[in-house]
Amino acid sequence: MQRYVEQADACGIDGFEIAADTQGMDKVLLFEEFPKVAAGVDRVEVLETRRRLNACVDLAHAAGKRVVYWHREVVAPKGIMEDRPDLLDADGEIDFKGEAYWEYLRGKIRAFLKAVPEIDGIVLTLTESHYSVINNSNPKKNPPEEVAARMISTFVGELKAHRKTFVFRTFGSIRRDYEILTKAADLASTDCDFEVETKIVPFDWSLVLPLNPYLRRPARGALGAEFDLIGEYMGMGEIPCLQPDRIVEQVRHAQRTGCDRLVARIDRWGRTFLDSVNRINVFAFSRAARDPEITTDAIWEEWATREWGEAAAELLPVMKSSQEMVLKSHYVDGH
Repeated sequence: MQRYVEQADACGIDGFEIAADTQGMDKVLLFEEFPKVAAGVDRVEVLETRRRLNACVDLAHAAGKRVVYWHREVVAPKGIMEDRPDLLDADGEIDFKGEAYWEYLRGKIRAFLKAVPEIDGIVLTLTESHYSVINNSNPKKNPPEEVAARMISTFVGELKAHRKTFVFRTFGSIRRDYEILTKAADLASTDCDFEVETKIVPFDWSLVLPLNPYLRRPARGALGAEFDLIGEYMGMGEIPCLQPDRIVEQVRHAQRTGCDRLVARIDRWGRTFLDSVNRINVFAFSRAARDPEITTDAIWEEWATREWGEAAAELLPVMKSSQEMVLKSHYVDGH
């Protein structure tokens, strides 16, 4: 985090989004009010994770940078259904009609803010969780758009009371996910302000996907777009995948769509742009975001001259072929 903070101003970065694993907020909670859950919690690990997260926030704030933290919902720590059997309905899914779950969620948000008091906000994802919010087995009983909208308003209400921001990701794995989550954002935004954030390409990171048609702001509120600069499915920085052309195209799409914030994924699973030749992707992202007129040729030339010096003439054609190399080695017929 110290290394990222030191690079932030040079890259034009004004804040950070930190993602833990799928547990998000739960990762730094002790659940002391739930005996079965608390008995299975590794207190040493939780308190160390909490200490490290607070330290990251402190480092960022010392440099004048905001920090928001990713969370997925519904996640269920081991033992919670024994402590709170009223969380489930007769179908074995979360009982969104009752008040037990919403009481539990509000308590969890408050506990997280007490554990990490200086955090600036939360980013919420409603897919990739233990219990489904939008793909439940009885949509007539639990209309997914309405349940997701209530989820949004619950987070906004708790965070607003502490002057924290809320960001809602409309990321989904299929088209129907996007349709539900986008409608939910529109429903919720009639009553509260928040930011919608989604990937610049639909579904997941891929070199063959088009620009995301679901990148649009809610009825009220802000809009953010996510970019993948380390290359999660493109060699993770182990294999060069330099793509200034693609990044500039994506940044221009975000700007045309009226995005208020651009979010760049700069590390994944222990791989960071700082230790990769893919650093040029961050440079291209930063330059395109700050200069609406800059061309990819200018970005390549500026980077090559600065980084490769006399070797630039020989390295440029090699590095420009890296995206095609990844396409041919990691993808079969566009898959």
